[in-house]
Amino acid sequence: MIRYSFVSACIMQGVFMLCLAYSGCNYIAAIIFLSAAVAVNGAVATGPLASLVDVSPNYASIGMGMCNTVVALVGVFIPTVVSYFTYGNTNLNDDSIIQVKQKFEGFEWNEVHQGVIIGAYFWFHWLTQIPGGILAQKYGTKLVFGAANFAGVVFCFFIPAASYLGYEWLVFIRAVQGLLTGFSWPAMHHMAAKWVPPNERSSFVSSYLGSSIGAALTYPMCGWIIDEWGWEWVFYTNGILGTLWYIWWLLCVFDSPEQHPRISDTEKEYIISRLEQQSKPRKKAPVPWKDILTALPIWMNILAQWGGIWGFFTLMNHAPQYFKLVHGWDIKAVSMI
Repeated sequence: MIRYSFVSACIMQGVFMLCLAYSGCNYIAAIIFLSAAVAVNGAVATGPLASLVDVSPNYASIGMGMCNTVVALVGVFIPTVVSYFTYGNTNLNDDSIIQVKQKFEGFEWNEVHQGVIIGAYFWFHWLTQIPGGILAQKYGTKLVFGAANFAGVVFCFFIPAASYLGYEWLVFIRAVQGLLTGFSWPAMHHMAAKWVPPNERSSFVSSYLGSSIGAALTYPMCGWIIDEWGWEWVFYTNGILGTLWYIWWLLCVFDSPEQHPRISDTEKEYIISRLEQQSKPRKKAPVPWKDILTALPIWMNILAQWGGIWGFFTLMNHAPQYFKLVHGWDIKAVSMI
């Protein structure tokens, strides 16, 4: 069932993106096709994520690390490709560009500079994917996932200062931020394998799309903040919210049902009994790297994620720029998309 829903969603996402590309300056059609493409991405993402835990529950975090290692490279390629095709090519006339500059004093960064800044996050992001899965197995998801995300949060506070210091400083901050946060995502699969019974994993993995919900809430908030207080406060606000999230994470999250002090005995017994039905190593054994690296299901997941995330990253990173430059929308209108 996962296979058919995933294939159908991939095809639909590709079709909607093609329609978006040919919608021209018809902003109503552009909004419809963009919304549809992002909507079906949920099915694109949940299929591979769920199957990784089912294929190898004991090494799901490492499998996720392999998958994200390859997928993170998409984040490097997309800004380069987009900046190449859009360099010096906008539909705004000179008067519109002057009006935008007068309202929002920005930096003299052309499309290539912007592509480098966006892509810098992923330059080293892929290097820490597999280590993130290994560290989660050794130290637990609570520590690895929480610390990696909080490290990214801390760097949010430095981005405004780095931007004013110079383009190179911002690229450096983005690269380090991506390197540290790369540990996070693979670590989640280790926790999922310890908490979620096999028959509930497909539905649970859909909760990973909370990141998409976060983006949907953050974009309008950021547009309002930029319009009212300036772009710097976007990073300060997200830094503060991220710090509050990390405190909540430390207080409420535990690596396994056995460690949770507030879970009911009934729920704990239910989870443990279901998890005991899956195969577990009798003793601590070395990671079977050869079997993992040659596993066909792992590589099929990698290819599936590569295709799905290419479309998603393109839409999330460059849709605001598209509506600003092609349709001439202001920051509030763009953020609502």
